[in-house]
Order: sequence, then structure tokens, then C-alpha cells
Amino acid sequence: MFNKERALVMQIMANKALFFISGFCIAAWAPLVPYIKSHFNLDSIELSKLILLMGLGSLAGMFTTNFLFRFLGARVLLIGASTLLLLSLVMLSIFINIYVLAFFIFSFGLSLGLVEVGANIYGSYLEQKSNKALMSSFHGYYSTGEILSILVMMLLLYVGFDIYHVTILLCLILFILVIYKLQHIQSFYVSYTLSKETTVFSLKNIWHKLPKSLVLSLAIIVAIMLMIEGAMLDWSAVFLQEKADINIELASSGYIILVLFMAIGRFSAAYFLKHFCAKNILLISLVICSIALFIVSTSNYLMLIYTAFAMLGLGLANILPLSISLASKQTLIKANLAITFVSSSAYVSLIIGPAFVGAISQYHGLSFAFIVLAILVLVQIGHLFLIRRKLR
Repeated sequence: MFNKERALVMQIMANKALFFISGFCIAAWAPLVPYIKSHFNLDSIELSKLILLMGLGSLAGMFTTNFLFRFLGARVLLIGASTLLLLSLVMLSIFINIYVLAFFIFSFGLSLGLVEVGANIYGSYLEQKSNKALMSSFHGYYSTGEILSILVMMLLLYVGFDIYHVTILLCLILFILVIYKLQHIQSFYVSYTLSKETTVFSLKNIWHKLPKSLVLSLAIIVAIMLMIEGAMLDWSAVFLQEKADINIELASSGYIILVLFMAIGRFSAAYFLKHFCAKNILLISLVICSIALFIVSTSNYLMLIYTAFAMLGLGLANILPLSISLASKQTLIKANLAITFVSSSAYVSLIIGPAFVGAISQYHGLSFAFIVLAILVLVQIGHLFLIRRKLR
């Protein structure tokens, strides 16, 4: 009995490490963006096309995750995808030529899609196995990875290290974490673990039910909000350079503040859920995000912009975990399918959204693009009011 409990604890820690690695790598991409833009002399449209390649790779990874889970099992898939993710990140920092860069941007997106959806599926399995609510904690480790990544990268770049040596050093450290921690992942196969009536890769079972389901509404809300998180990941550094004339080594400071307050929001979620229901926290989060985006897009004062980034981090923190939780409680579609659909919508938007923002900014500037995002959040507030009574 003791050995089984210890094994379960190690599996939970392994999945936390997986979320940490995923968050670390996606945040490590943010400081690379201005260097790539400057080195290859790209305009916003050209940079958006490269970012779109990452989105396409992420889509490919998400659509193949369940298939690979079925035949490879969790351990082989997640260790392999994590290794590919680290290798791709190293190659993105070399700047050999634009075609090699494009290939590894796609590869980065592919492995990121595999890791993020795979970690959510495995996390859902661990929740069932342990009978505990673990998802907010897992996403908290994702935010922790983001914070450490961008802090360490910015510090090392500021003291004089070049981007390549910083990236390869951090990826080597993460690879040690992959070998040490991810070996504890259980080699379970989705088709044998989840319900026999409906599995996560039989999406045709939900297609006719989806338009009538709350899952679609939650997926739309999550997609818009993760689009904003992705926009901040890829464009906040460029935005601060343009608006505040900040040094390139410190350009990621706004995103650091955002992910720091996201982590605070996620680790404090359990406290607020004791006093407020999930749907009210979701509504408050959307209101905070809309106010923060309007401040970011209209203010010229750096400290006020930083404050807005902090507000945005708090607002974004629990939208994805709460939406996944709410989706799992509806009854029209199986919980595992709902979780997969909502999380996939989120991560696709996280990667594809920045290309949308870049296209707008090419003609109207980043400030206008952030105003558009703020208006989209206001629409989602109205959307949430329409479905609030149906949420549990």
C-alpha cells in the first residue's frame, strides 16, 4: 500500500515537472522574438507568418496526441515530446537561416502541442486515480516555469551572455529534469484507462452534441483569453521596446510581471473557491482582463503599464483551469472529451493568436491590436452572462 501511494506521489510530481518544462519553454520563446525580428530584419507580417507556423505545428501535435497515447503510452510519448521540445528551442536560438528557423519553429509548436495536451490528459488521469483536484496545481507549475525561465534568461542576457549560450545552458538543465523526473510517468494507454463507452480520440461522438453543449461556449471563452496570453508572450517585449523605449535585454520585464501574478492567482485559487463559486470568479477575471487591456493600450506611463500587466496576469490566471473544471461537470458530453476539447482550443489559440495580433499591428500598431483584444473580452463577458445559469 505504501509503495502504491509513493508511486502515485512520484507520478504527480512527474506531471508537475512536465507542466513546469512546458511553461519554461514557452516563456523562453518570448525573449527570442525580438532577437529573431532584429537578426532577420522582419516586419510584423513576416514575423506573424513564422508564429503561425508554430501554431500549425501545435495543431498537428494536438490532433495526434491521442493517437500516439494509444500506441506509444504516456511515458514514451511525453519523454520523447519533451526532448524534441528542448532540442527545437536550442535550434531556434542559433539563427542559421530563415528556412532552418521556420522548420524548428514548426517543430517547437508540434512538440509543445504534444506535451501540453498530453500533460492535461495525464493530469486528468491522475485526478481520477488520486481522487483529488490537481489541475490548478499543475497549471501553477506551468506558471512557475514561465517565471523562472524569463527571469533567468533576462538576467543572463543583461549581464552579457549571448542568447544562444543562455538557451543551450537552460535546455541542458531541463533535459536533466526530463531524465530524472519523467521516468516516473506511468506507461498507461488512453484506450485502456478511460471509459469504454467513449474515448478522448473518438471526437465524432461529440460532434453532433457540441453546438448544444456548454463545452463549446467555454471553449470559445478560453480561446479568446489564451489568444491574449499568447499575444503577450510574443508581442509584449516588442510593445515595450516601441512604447517605452526599453532596452532589448529588459524588454521581457512586462511578461515577467504578467506570469508572476498568474502564478499568484493560480496558487491562491483554492482559497477563493471556498468563498466564491467558479462562474463568479470567471466573470470577475474577464472584467479585470478587459480593464487591464484598455490601460495597456492607452497609457504611456511605464509603471501604469506594468500595473496593467499585473492585473492581466491575475485575470488570466484561472480562466483555463476553471473552464476545464466547469466543462467536466456538464453532462451532455463525457468529461474526458470535454476537457480535451477545451484544453485543445486554449493551446491552439495560445499559439495562433499572436499571428492575428501581428496582422492587425502591421497596419494599425500594437496599441490598436490590444484594444481589439479588449473589445473581444467585453464580448465574452456578455457571452458568459448568457450561459451563467447553465453553469454548475
